[in-house]
Amino acid sequence: MQNINLENKIAFITSLYQEDCFTSGGVKLNYLLLKHFKEKDDFIFDVYAKYYDKHVSLPDKIYPYEMFNETVAQKYKLVLSEKGIFGSDVTYLHDHSNKFRYKFMYKKWYYNIIYKIISRKKYIERKKIDESIKKHLKNTKKIIVSSNVLKDDCIRNYKIEASKIYIIPPPVDYQPIKKFIKNKKSFIFGLSAIGFERKGGYFLLKAVTKLKKQKYSNFKVKIILKKENLYIKFLTMYYGISKYIEFIPIQKDMSHFYNSIDCLLMPSILEPFGMVALEAMMNTKPVIVSKIAGVSDIIKDGVNGLITNNKNLDKKMQQMIDMANNDYQKMSINAYNSVVHLTCENFAKKYLEILSQ
Repeated sequence: MQNINLENKIAFITSLYQEDCFTSGGVKLNYLLLKHFKEKDDFIFDVYAKYYDKHVSLPDKIYPYEMFNETVAQKYKLVLSEKGIFGSDVTYLHDHSNKFRYKFMYKKWYYNIIYKIISRKKYIERKKIDESIKKHLKNTKKIIVSSNVLKDDCIRNYKIEASKIYIIPPPVDYQPIKKFIKNKKSFIFGLSAIGFERKGGYFLLKAVTKLKKQKYSNFKVKIILKKENLYIKFLTMYYGISKYIEFIPIQKDMSHFYNSIDCLLMPSILEPFGMVALEAMMNTKPVIVSKIAGVSDIIKDGVNGLITNNKNLDKKMQQMIDMANNDYQKMSINAYNSVVHLTCENFAKKYLEILSQ
């Protein structure tokens, strides 16, 4: 029987644990972090999750979240968590508070009131979740977030001391540098819009409409949708921009998507970070991101990408289309060099440094 070093036994608490077909960047990050620890260090990981596939390979054992409590926690050297769902040694927070969400999703005060009335039950439930997270974060020793916008949200809406919060951008799978020549016939933008409104999809449709009015025709936008949306398709016909838009389903291999575009768009109105932007840059593609997106921390406007306030998205797209090929190549190389160091190994190293402090 294998001897187990209890000094290295760690509990990882999460809402959702997956090892493929990831539903979000945060879920993928959980897997990458656990994978690195298992490969590089002599850690024994038990995962406690609300939702999980029983046929997973990385954890030594996986249990329902409901089985974890303060008594069980005593059996582990360290308790790690995500999303602030348990008071732990370290938690990685990669979602905004609901208070922040309401502010940016429903900017107009009357929208906010209407939502609270129509969706009162859901609003109360989410308010309770926020209070629960706030309580767990108060009992957590160290908090890791991916961006400055998330840190500010944590301080303002969860009332957490800034000294407890550390910023580490998420890691991205390494890719060797690729060719960076623009499509000659038509400049192709890409948007991953699983949440169409949250990802700034409606801003994009307006921007494309403006470009059409300015007689731009040498471009196209590929939009990834979770499922067919007749209302969105109707809008493209209503605005007369159907020929500029191509809707595609969720991609099993995103590398094919990145290889097929010249620039990734992320005009999000709510984006704690934006892993797809990192992945696009690792695939040598420049990006246009909203200033509210956490990934804007590593974007230098005009150097490795462009930053938009969404109202000027058409101007930023126009700037990218009109960019000379030499300038586009420089921006593509700069985009790649900006993220090539964001490896899982470096992320785990910083994570461990925070653990050891």
